[in-house]
Amino acid sequence: TNMISKRPIRGRCIKNIDTWKSPIDHDGFTPLDLLTWKLSNTNFSNSKSNSSIEETSCFDSLVLSFGKADFQLGIPLPKQLSDIQKPRCLEDLPSNITKLSCNRHHTLALTEDGAIFSWGHGFGGKLGHGDEHTQPLPKLIDATVLNERKVKVTAIAAGEDHSLALTADGRVFAWGSDRHGQLGLGSRSASTFTTSSDTIPPSSLSSSVDSSIHVTSPLPVSGLRKTRVRGIAAGARHSMCFSETAVYTWGSNSLGQLGLSQRSAERTICVPRMVSLPVSTIVSVAAGPQSSLVLLHREEDASDRREVYQWGQGIQLPMRVPFSSRRRNSISE
Repeated sequence: TNMISKRPIRGRCIKNIDTWKSPIDHDGFTPLDLLTWKLSNTNFSNSKSNSSIEETSCFDSLVLSFGKADFQLGIPLPKQLSDIQKPRCLEDLPSNITKLSCNRHHTLALTEDGAIFSWGHGFGGKLGHGDEHTQPLPKLIDATVLNERKVKVTAIAAGEDHSLALTADGRVFAWGSDRHGQLGLGSRSASTFTTSSDTIPPSSLSSSVDSSIHVTSPLPVSGLRKTRVRGIAAGARHSMCFSETAVYTWGSNSLGQLGLSQRSAERTICVPRMVSLPVSTIVSVAAGPQSSLVLLHREEDASDRREVYQWGQGIQLPMRVPFSSRRRNSISE
């Protein structure tokens, strides 16, 4: 788990577990406390250990990491692989980090000027460093295809074994495992890899015994080259993006997470396909491990409202999520 905190505030210990319905750790803190823990030398009197957060000198970096002791935390791990329960600062990152995205085995960070850092397990090439090596600490992705375009990266998304990036001019880039077509790069096999346009350098590809393709450096998703993409999302084995008026999905469709019609319900889609949705303006999308959601802004018959649609987990087609009037008003706001 990673977090950016621009205005940290002091946490407080919540003792009434029946009221909050939230678990409390052995130090007497809830998940909310951990997310709002102030980075200072102040001791928390409610903590059994009566200790303060370490590494307070890295306050300017604003990036914290805690959770299961593994390489995706981006910090030096203790000799005894116990869970990291107190936030630790990532000293190897610059101070201008604006966005983070993490999944089970790796983490991505984006700077204000569009540089991407990655760390964690490198299987499939999802770190984008040109190999499949594990990277325990944050490392800058030196992507030739991105540097040549001289276009700023504005968004990142980490899937289970792949990664996505979006540039300011609306282009989508992907790297990592393409076993389920989640890179959207076109038809593939163990020995060949082709797309409808962009040429893929052989050095960016590697084949595995299970006949999947691993792309170890960012490559453009050529099926979207005529679409100005505004946002991206990555699930466990599928990917999403949206333009102003359309949503596109690709990758594994084993549980209907692509939202395609029954006639197009193949198990794997290797190129982006448009999801059939009501005429509207797309606000945002989100991808779960095996599900997808989209927030729409609709203007009909002098009405102005927002709606949420979901699909996946066995539901093949988009289904509107019903909300009470109170919740519907909060979504519209």
